[in-house]
Parts: sequence; structure tokens; C-alpha cells
Amino acid sequence: FQDGMEYPSVPHCLPLKEGICPIMIQDNLPESVYQEGQLEHPAIDGLMLSLDERLYGSFLEITDSNGVERFETDKERRSRMWWKKPIPVKYFHNKN
Repeated sequence: FQDGMEYPSVPHCLPLKEGICPIMIQDNLPESVYQEGQLEHPAIDGLMLSLDERLYGSFLEITDSNGVERFETDKERRSRMWWKKPIPVKYFHNKN
């Protein structure tokens, strides 16, 4: 980067709120989802999640790669709860 240019931000979660129930444990998720350590959010590239963040029962508050604070979207939260990449919208469009 040259002088005067902004450096990209590493996506990260803001502190979790107290008193939020964790998501329900599901048998069909990979074992690694329930183990200590960092895993990348299935729908947000570069956002590494701790065990507590992966199991957080509400919407995560994040700072994205542009440095913008925002909440996880419904689609992103569903991806985290089921630990699957989201299906691209173009998949649903009729090709006729």
C-alpha cells in the first residue's frame, strides 16, 4: 500500500451481548463446529469465529472488511446455524 491509502480491515465480531441463549446443538453439523478454536463463518469470507461466536443465539454484530459495523443478515445467520455456505441467488432464477 502507498502512503495515504487506507488498509483493509480484517472482519471481526464485536463483543457478544450477555444473556443470549446459544443455538441448539444439532447432530448433523460437523464436529469441528462444537470444538474450541477459530473457524471461518460459512457466509462471510475472512470472518473467523470462536466457539462462543459460532454458537451465539442472536445476530452477530460485526465489523466487515470495509470497516463498517453491521449486524449479520438473516441469510448469514442461517448459514451459521446450519454451518453451510449460502445458495447463490442466481441458482433460483428461471433460465427461460
